[in-house]
Amino acid sequence: MTLFGRIFRKLLFGGIFLFFIAGFSYYVFKAYFPTLPTCVDNIQNQGEDGVDCGNVCNIECLPSSPPDDTKPIEVAWARVINSDAGVYDLAAKIINSNLYWGVAEFKYDFVARDSNGNVVIEKSGSSYLLPDTYDYIIIPSIKTDKIPVNPAELNIIKEGQKWASVSSVYNNLSLSLSFREKRYVAKNENGLPSVSAILTNATTYDFDKIDIKVVLFDENNEPVAVNVSDRRTMRSGEEQLFRLFWNTALQQEVFNTDFKATTNIFDSQNFMSRFGTGDKIREYR
Repeated sequence: MTLFGRIFRKLLFGGIFLFFIAGFSYYVFKAYFPTLPTCVDNIQNQGEDGVDCGNVCNIECLPSSPPDDTKPIEVAWARVINSDAGVYDLAAKIINSNLYWGVAEFKYDFVARDSNGNVVIEKSGSSYLLPDTYDYIIIPSIKTDKIPVNPAELNIIKEGQKWASVSSVYNNLSLSLSFREKRYVAKNENGLPSVSAILTNATTYDFDKIDIKVVLFDENNEPVAVNVSDRRTMRSGEEQLFRLFWNTALQQEVFNTDFKATTNIFDSQNFMSRFGTGDKIREYR
């Protein structure tokens, strides 16, 4: 047998020996140090009624599919807003009136037409919507040499919607993402409109991303300007000051402002919690 053959033979038998040693060690470890079942192991065990819920877990098992009386997403209004010369923002308000059911993901088509009914702007996208609340869909800074007119159209696509149920722990979670010291300034130091506020994460969760949307309204409660931003890596109990600016002066006087903060609780990667996770959320496809 050649030297190479002897070395190969030793390595082969050595590898087999180490494999059996590792397997035997793992068996002994599992036998004497078993992994105790918990309510966060993603396994239905220890008499649980469902995966990590019911019985010993003392966590309500959520329904696996939406009830028949689940209400669809409602579009309250959709508008096209002239934000600069030849530049437009699309904005719409959507409402979910279901108490414990949200939409983990849905797709939409946003359409604006001219005075003759011809499509001049068409944008598609996807979003999420928490239970028992409203939100805004905002698509900023669309350039076109055509002149769109109101109202615009927001078409919610029913196919492929991913509804998800949440426990009462998550109900109205957006109320815990609150603002204080909200302020609108028609002319800041640069002579342009701006808003500012302090965002508070009053939940017990750390989030990777929180979405912020601001809508300014005139005396007839029509939107005259919109803006979007986000906060990244926001810890539980943390407060952050933010300011949003517009590049041009507004033509209408602002009578009301709405600051909206939401976070996608249906995305497990969005949770960075030291005190809990998003395991109470069950997605339905």
